[in-house]
Amino acid sequence: MPPTYNEQIVTVPQHQLDQSSRIIPQGRVLGGGSVTNGMVWARGDRSDYDVWEEFGNPGWGWDSLLPCFMKSENFTPNVDPFTAEYYQIHYNETVHGTDGPIHVSYPQHMWPEAANLFHGLNSLGMDTAYDASSGYPAGAAFVQQAIHPENQTRSDARRAYYDPVSSRPNLHVLVNSAVTRIIVEQISNPYPVRPPLGVGWNAAPATKCTGPVGYAPLQSSQCSPLVHADEADKNERDDAQHSHFKLRKSKRDPQPNRRITGVEYAENAGSQRSIINATREVVLAAGALHSPQILMLSGIGPSSTLSSLNITVAIDAPGVGQNLQDHCLFQTNYTYQNCSSPNPGDFVNNATLDNEYRDQYLQNKTGPWTAGGVNALAFPPLISLGPVAYSMLRDARNANATQNLPPSLDQNLIDAYIMQRSSILDRIGQRTSTGFEIINNNYNSLNIAIMLPFSRGFVTINSTDPFQPPVVDPRWLSDPFDRELIFQALSLNRHILSTDYMTILQPNASMPTSDASNTIIQQLINQQMRTEFHPSGTTAMLPLEYGGVVDPNLVVYGTENLRVVDAGIFPSIPATHLQATVYAVSEKAAALIVNGTTTPSSTSASSFPIPTASSQRRSALDVPRITLEARRSASTLKDWIYQLYHRLLRGNDKHVAL
Repeated sequence: MPPTYNEQIVTVPQHQLDQSSRIIPQGRVLGGGSVTNGMVWARGDRSDYDVWEEFGNPGWGWDSLLPCFMKSENFTPNVDPFTAEYYQIHYNETVHGTDGPIHVSYPQHMWPEAANLFHGLNSLGMDTAYDASSGYPAGAAFVQQAIHPENQTRSDARRAYYDPVSSRPNLHVLVNSAVTRIIVEQISNPYPVRPPLGVGWNAAPATKCTGPVGYAPLQSSQCSPLVHADEADKNERDDAQHSHFKLRKSKRDPQPNRRITGVEYAENAGSQRSIINATREVVLAAGALHSPQILMLSGIGPSSTLSSLNITVAIDAPGVGQNLQDHCLFQTNYTYQNCSSPNPGDFVNNATLDNEYRDQYLQNKTGPWTAGGVNALAFPPLISLGPVAYSMLRDARNANATQNLPPSLDQNLIDAYIMQRSSILDRIGQRTSTGFEIINNNYNSLNIAIMLPFSRGFVTINSTDPFQPPVVDPRWLSDPFDRELIFQALSLNRHILSTDYMTILQPNASMPTSDASNTIIQQLINQQMRTEFHPSGTTAMLPLEYGGVVDPNLVVYGTENLRVVDAGIFPSIPATHLQATVYAVSEKAAALIVNGTTTPSSTSASSFPIPTASSQRRSALDVPRITLEARRSASTLKDWIYQLYHRLLRGNDKHVAL
C-alpha cells in the first residue's frame, strides 16, 4: 500500500505499557480506510448493538440495523461445496443483501493452514460459527471479505459509492484539501430537536433502512414510529430488565442554539483558507480521531480544553474526544516450518515467486494474490479460557470500576463508563458472546486482540493548527482485566499449537517462546501491544447526561444541522472488525437525511428476514455436541438455556446432549 494513502498518527507514550508511542494509521485517500484495510467483512454479536439501544438510542438495536447491514452489501456465496466443507465455511443468505454497493464474497485462493487451525480449535471444544455476520459470531469462522467475486479486487467505498455517481452535477469532491474548522453561528429561535419519549431526556425514534434493495425518498406519510404500542415495555428505561441502564432525567437543556453555516478548508497550513457555505446540513465523517479534532477546533468540545487554547467556546461538550475504544492487539510469531507452498511468506521472502503470483493475478485474476487479507479467524468466548475466566469476571465485578479511567474526567462520562462496564460484564461471560479474537495469517502468527475492552482512552488537541495531528492516547490495557485477558489468551495459543492438527505445521514459537516465564510474557505484552486499527467512540451516541455528543439522529447536541457519521458515534465498540458496521451506520444516516428532518420516522422491520432454524441448519458432522462437561461448566441456568437455544436455532436439535 503506497505510504501516501495512510496518515501515520503517533500516539502519546503509553506509560501503562513500555513508555513508547505507537502509530495508528488513518486512510488518507478517497474512500478512506476502506481502501487500506484488511477487507474483513463481519458483524458483531446481536447484543453488541442491542446495548446501543439500551443505552438510550431507540432504533439502533440489531433488528433495526440488520436491514442497513443488508442494504450496504452485494453478497455472492462463491464457494463450492467441497471447499466449503474443507474450510468449514457456512453462510446464511437470509441475513445478507444482494443488491448493495459493496461486493462481499470469498477469496478464490485459500491457505490450507486455515483448516488446520479450525480443526485444532474444534478438538479443544470450540465451535465453528455458522456465519460471522448472522449475529452469532462466537467461535472459529472463515469470514467474508469485501472482494468483488468476478475480478477478485477490493470493493471499497470509492468504487462502490462514489464512482457510480461521480458525474452528478450537484456532487463535488475536493481532494488534496483538509477541513480546518466548521463555521458555527447562533440561531435566534431554537426549537427542540427531539420530542420527549417519557424517559427523562429528549429522544426521537430513529429511522430504519428501507430494505436491502435501495432507497426511495421517504415521505413522512410513509413512515411509522419505531416504537410500537406493544413494545412500550421494551423501551421503558426503568424496567427491571434494564435496571442497571437507568437513564437519568436531564439537567441540561438539549435544545439547539447553534447553526452550522459553512465549512472552512485549505490545501495546506500555508495556503489561503476558503469557506463553503451550508444551507442545509453538514455531515462530519472524518473518523474517530479527526472528527473530535475538527469539532474542538470549531469551538465544540470540553470548555477547559478550548479555553486553554483561546478557542471561543460555542458548545461546552465534555464528551468530545472521550470514550476512545480500540481493539488492541498482541502480535505473535509462530513461524510454521512445514507450511503449504505457496504460502503468505512468499510475498515478502521470495521475490521471484511473488512476481509470478502478480502476473497470474493480472492476467487471470487467479492465484495467491486473490487470497485477500486475514479471513480465517476465531472469536472465542471468554469461558474458553477455562476456570480462570470466572475468577477474572469475579475480580472485575469487585474492582473499583473507575480507578483506571483517564484523570479529571467529567462526572457524566464516569457514569456512562459505569453503565458500559456493567453491560460488558453482563455479556462477556456468556457462552455465545465473543471474548477476544485470534487472528490467523496462515504463516506465522495467531495474533490476539481484545474485543470488548474495559480500557478507555481519549483524543484531544494541543494546537489550533488544524494541520497538526490530534493528541491520541488509547490507553490500551490500562484496565487490569484487559491485560489479564491477553495473558490468558496467549496461554490458550500454546494449547492450540500443541493440538495434532497444528503440530503438523511444526510451529516455531519465538514471540513468545514456548518456555517464556510469566514475567517475560508480561514484558512482551508491554512491548508488543498495538492497535488493530479500530478506534471508535469519541463522539458517542449517548444521552446528553452521559456525556453524549450526538443524539439517536446523529445530530450533535446543541446544533441544528450538524451530524457525525463515522465510528466515533459508537457508544460501545462491537466485538468484530468495524468495516461492515460503519457501512451500516452510514446507510442508516442516509435514511435519516433522506427523510428530510431531524425527527425521522421509520418503516417496519417485519419485511426483513430473520434467521430461522431451517435456514441455519448444518450437517451433524459440522456441529459439535453440547457435552455433559460443557453443561457442567455453564455458570448459570440462564447461560445453559441461552446455549441450548442457539444450538436449536442452528438446527442441531437432534444432537443436543440433554
